[in-house]
Amino acid sequence: MTAAELERRLLKINITDIAGDSLDRHKDEVRQLNIAQLMAGINAEGKPLSPKYSEDPYFKSRESALRYARWKQKLFPDTPFDTPNLIITGVFHAGITVSRAGEQLRFEGKASFSGSVAAKYGGTELGLSPDSKQKAYREIVKPELVAAMREKINGR
Repeated sequence: MTAAELERRLLKINITDIAGDSLDRHKDEVRQLNIAQLMAGINAEGKPLSPKYSEDPYFKSRESALRYARWKQKLFPDTPFDTPNLIITGVFHAGITVSRAGEQLRFEGKASFSGSVAAKYGGTELGLSPDSKQKAYREIVKPELVAAMREKINGR
């Protein structure tokens, strides 16, 4: 193969489409990355979900908030203490959906109270953090991107 032929084949590769198609095929894995992030108490910006229980105006007192935080810690010891993970019965996590909208992924909460959750957490609860995006790229996109490029370069 000549350099000109290699260049022609490379120019035909649409990396954005390949990556988007890959993420679209693996929506459930992407959704699971968002859920794992929530279980770690992390929002889409890579920061701890806030307000913490001890700062949440829902609780009538700091003591009741900390009692709740201790109860949640017993149920979910991997979530940092006093940090929300947005799970009690699993309704919110089960209602997370991922869809492709052009070049972007769209995360939505389908639980009846998703709007209240978004209002409390500033709309940062859904979506991938920078670390989750890197993991999605490494584990989902990159292998399929490399395979697609190999295929295009080899003329298949």
